[in-house]
Order: sequence, then structure tokens, then C-alpha cells
Amino acid sequence: MLDILIAAAFGAFQAPECVVAFERHEEARLVLRLRPACTLGHGSTQGAVRTLLAQEGDARELSVSFGRIERWLVAGVSVEKVLVKSAAELSLPAGAPVPPHSKLPFDAIVWVTLRRP
Repeated sequence: MLDILIAAAFGAFQAPECVVAFERHEEARLVLRLRPACTLGHGSTQGAVRTLLAQEGDARELSVSFGRIERWLVAGVSVEKVLVKSAAELSLPAGAPVPPHSKLPFDAIVWVTLRRP
């Protein structure tokens, strides 16, 4: 638990609004955090996330933390353009209890709708 407090700062993104610092921490999985010095617009958030992910290009799995969404409520989550493949075409863990002909999602666009309380 103490290692959560010592996440390593490893770069930054200069958004028009302010600097966005990046943190990298490894737990059971790789966790990347955006640490903006101010409130960011949509375009700046996208640019920061692209830059952050480009630095971890070879990671097999990671989580991205966008920070707090205080004063906002999650009103909905939806997906579009879900791409599927047969289980036999995906790199699943050995012994996965999925028949090889089963269709599984491997990519999608995810939307999170936030609403002010």
C-alpha cells in the first residue's frame, strides 16, 4: 500500500490550459495517471491520453486514471463499433473456459456520460 504513495512521475504534456504531469505505478497491473494542474478541455484530455499511451506502447495491459470527477455523476456508459473475433483467434490465457468458436469482443469505442448533480 505504501508503494501507491510513491508513484513515479515520468513525463508531462503541455496542454494549452496548463501542464499535465504523468505518473506510472505498477500494482497487479500497470496504472497510469494524468495529473493536470487545471481543468482540461476535451481536446487537451485526448492529447494527454494519446501522449501517455504512446509512452507505454509495448504494455499488454494497463489502467488509466483520469483523476477525480467530483461534482459529476456517471449518468451512463455505452459502447459502439464493437469488434468481435472467434476465441481461437484471440490470445486468451491457457485453459480459458471458452469454446474456440465463441465470438468475443476485442475492441470498441466506449462512451461515459457525466451529468452535474
